[in-house]
Amino acid sequence: MKIRLRDSVPGPPSDPEDPLVGGAPAAQGRAAAGKGRMMAEPTDLSAAVVDALDDSLLVVGPDLAVVSCNRSFRKLAERLGHQSSPVGESVLEVVPFLSGTAAEDYKTVFNTGSSVVTEESAGLGDASVTAEVRKLPVWAGGKVVAVATVFHDVSRRRKAEDSLRLKDAAIELSASGIALCSLEGIVTYANRSLAAMWGSSNAGELTGMQFGALWQAREAAEGALASLQGRGAWSGELMARRRDGSVFGTHLSASIVRQEDGVPVCSMVVVSDVSERVGMEEALDESEAMLRTLLDMDPDAVFLADPEGRVLAANRAAAYAFDRPLEQVLGRVIPELLGREEGELVEAHREVAQRTGHTIRFEAGAGGRVFDYRICPASEGPVTGKTLAIFRQEVTERSNAQRALREVNRAQQALIGAAPFAIVEMSREGTVRLWNWTAERWFGWSEAEAVGYHFPAVPREQERAFRTILDRVSRGENMRVTITAGSKTEKCTRIALEGIAPGNTWYFDKVIVMPYVTPTFRVSTSPSYSNVSVNVLTYSGAFTNRIPIGSR
Repeated sequence: MKIRLRDSVPGPPSDPEDPLVGGAPAAQGRAAAGKGRMMAEPTDLSAAVVDALDDSLLVVGPDLAVVSCNRSFRKLAERLGHQSSPVGESVLEVVPFLSGTAAEDYKTVFNTGSSVVTEESAGLGDASVTAEVRKLPVWAGGKVVAVATVFHDVSRRRKAEDSLRLKDAAIELSASGIALCSLEGIVTYANRSLAAMWGSSNAGELTGMQFGALWQAREAAEGALASLQGRGAWSGELMARRRDGSVFGTHLSASIVRQEDGVPVCSMVVVSDVSERVGMEEALDESEAMLRTLLDMDPDAVFLADPEGRVLAANRAAAYAFDRPLEQVLGRVIPELLGREEGELVEAHREVAQRTGHTIRFEAGAGGRVFDYRICPASEGPVTGKTLAIFRQEVTERSNAQRALREVNRAQQALIGAAPFAIVEMSREGTVRLWNWTAERWFGWSEAEAVGYHFPAVPREQERAFRTILDRVSRGENMRVTITAGSKTEKCTRIALEGIAPGNTWYFDKVIVMPYVTPTFRVSTSPSYSNVSVNVLTYSGAFTNRIPIGSR
């Protein structure tokens, strides 16, 4: 039980016999049977009035015994567990939820004639009741003869007050700025957040200001209030002006507050600072504009597709490639924009990229043209349900060139293989990369024995000089060199080394080794050699250390 002193009004009423001013009704004093208690005898009218009260009322004598009570109190006593009449019992027992100072409160009323008001809380079943308890003096013969105790249920009022306090706290502590304005547009209340938005630590500074004075465009704010009064609600964005003159973006939601009968009382405005969002939107717009510019500068078609294959965005090159205005490209599925064969192939690869999240590259042909496609996720992480970026580049000329190069390579390989002289391709380090059939016949080493190894025909004592020659040839010297080399059968052969430097390339990675034509001798050691119209020098004996180098 909680007690709180509310007021204390000393002194007797102007007419102690008048029941309407809180005194005892005019009555003759009489002693209670067997108890000698003093009580006032009410008239039949006053008793009926007291019984008709909704508030519980009881009269307490100087010994704190209940002298009388009305019907409402008897019902309250029953709820408190007293089935018999409470008259004659101690008020402290009949009303157990009275605070511990109740006896002192009654003594104060009897001694001083002052009324005492407290609040008491009690649990009645599952409910909690808060009552305002007023202890009022009853005067007779110029002295207090009894105390009338009135119990007024204020539970609903207290709940309403608590609810209002919670709402007040929620409004005051809200992160959004909240203001109440009169119907004339005068700010009557502003919370802390609203004051902080305007650069003030005191919300009271905003009170009394014209609502329109808080905004950069005063006419727009006053127009919003006018629209609010006409429609009952308004929402939009306005630029606000702080105390220091700086501006920031806000979003406003305003509505009219009305009484139960619909009469407007004031307007409530909720303000949110959206300057950060506006800044991010501006940065996003700038980024999108830059991205659009970059994409439109790309000569290749670039477009974004959603998980269903619909085009979300495309550059100008894509619209040109699809031979449609850009607005007719957006929202369409890929097979509708491409030919049937190309569209089905692209859609199949797009589904794979959508499912796996891997970048896929492939080529697709249409109408004699070849296109290089790359499909990749437009963002990191799981790609399911995300956008894919598709790049389409025409590579018809490159494809034709590659096909022609492959044909040239095949012809070159055929010529190399059928050449009547030995052709050996080596790196700058002297590692054999190509070893044709004639080289195999002349030097005796098979292709498997030569490719990937150093040139086997050079004697060990000649390797250093041979590497010097290779280095000079690799650095761009077009030269023909005669060198003494050996074969697997330990015969010696004079061969020519000729470096090939294409174009202006200074370094290159190939050295071609071909036998040097010597008109003085002819092949007589092997019938197969006689089929080759080249002259070689063969002899038995030790290798010579002399390597003649001649200019081209």
